[in-house]
Amino acid sequence: METYHDYLRTYSAELGARIVEMYPPLQGPKDPIAPALKTLLRKPLPAQAMTITGIAKYLKTEDSVRLVGECGTGKTLMSISVAHIHAEGKPYSALAMCPPHLVLKWAREVLITVPRARAFVVYDLRNGGDPKKPHGIVEVRLRNGHVVSQGLKTSVSELRKMGRKGWRKLCPVPSYFIVSRETGKLSYYWKAAYVEPKSGEARDCVTNPETGSTVPNPDGGHLRRSDFDDVKHFEVVSRPNGGTENYAPLWQADRTKIQRVAPLEFIGRYMKKFFDYSFADELHQLANDTAQGNNLAVLARCAKKLIGNTGTMMGGYARDLFHILFRMEPWKMAEAGFEAGSQGESDFQATYGVLESIEKIPLSDNACTTAAKSNIRLPKRPGASPLLFGKFLMSSTVFVSLEDIADYLPPYEERVIEIALDPKLEKAYEKIEKDIQAALRETVAAAA
Repeated sequence: METYHDYLRTYSAELGARIVEMYPPLQGPKDPIAPALKTLLRKPLPAQAMTITGIAKYLKTEDSVRLVGECGTGKTLMSISVAHIHAEGKPYSALAMCPPHLVLKWAREVLITVPRARAFVVYDLRNGGDPKKPHGIVEVRLRNGHVVSQGLKTSVSELRKMGRKGWRKLCPVPSYFIVSRETGKLSYYWKAAYVEPKSGEARDCVTNPETGSTVPNPDGGHLRRSDFDDVKHFEVVSRPNGGTENYAPLWQADRTKIQRVAPLEFIGRYMKKFFDYSFADELHQLANDTAQGNNLAVLARCAKKLIGNTGTMMGGYARDLFHILFRMEPWKMAEAGFEAGSQGESDFQATYGVLESIEKIPLSDNACTTAAKSNIRLPKRPGASPLLFGKFLMSSTVFVSLEDIADYLPPYEERVIEIALDPKLEKAYEKIEKDIQAALRETVAAAA
């Protein structure tokens, strides 16, 4: 044996047995599955049933989990079933955030999977607005295999007024609220808020309306009007005589434009732990410091248990996991010594990722010293340390592949079926073909 590959290939069985002995799985292939799976309207495949039972066991002691599965493994079915199994027959409410094109698919999956379940689509904060479009919260049902708007209509603010007990009386069955991640982030327009002095030493700068003083610029000097183009500035103001520090925003809502509040922002602020479960679909698309990414933390705040679904956990860089881990398991990141923000993200990439050191030394010399000039950059490169999996993923992430369920899928075959073109369409394609040929001939003739 000359390589690690040869070693692993030779002793794979022994290594696998040793790993299972040291880290026994929460749910093994031979362990009994949850009896409540028999109550589902659809029967999960054996690998799916084992995954559902294992995640439900894990959520008895933990608050969040990640489900990573290839396309076609049934991630939506499994995550919905986890909530059903974990609830142990009790009524519950769940909030799911997914891409816009999957909202109705999620509703359909819920209605054909969970017995007596009701599905609701969250369009915006309140009822009202364009009468041609749905608003607020609208119930959807199945009709001839299609999802249609029918049933209860309410709003997020009304839901808050009811509270958990009020909603449970109104809807004593499993209820799923589904919101598009694009809709969930839409909030009001904002504009800068500052005072422009007309005279005095600060007439070339702007002042904070709360203090009447100029605002220091982090890059030196003081903020001017030209610094307020597309950036939200703020100032931390300390009260006199050793008082507390206050956050003083230098921006405000623009009342001249559309007035609205992002549904998820409202839910995260006023409906903490209102839901029993929350789902974040396409979790890898919430990995950045954006409004959509921040809504992952909202899902964790407004529900008791959080389940994240994705087909690919990271985009090749270790820092892709930084914000996801901080939003789902902040205590674990804090215990590891990382802090939220750009500095913590850089430290995470340096610890578990790959950085390339590039030093540029120009030919010119310094004017007053003998040392050569140099410029060092540390750009990130694809790759992640195996320690990242062992420390942050192995205990709280489930991986499912198509190979796990392939034996139970129907046979798959690809065939090419030729269909004759419509006469009008055929003439259009023939014209395009002739135009391309003529253009090629002109190009060849010009080159000659």
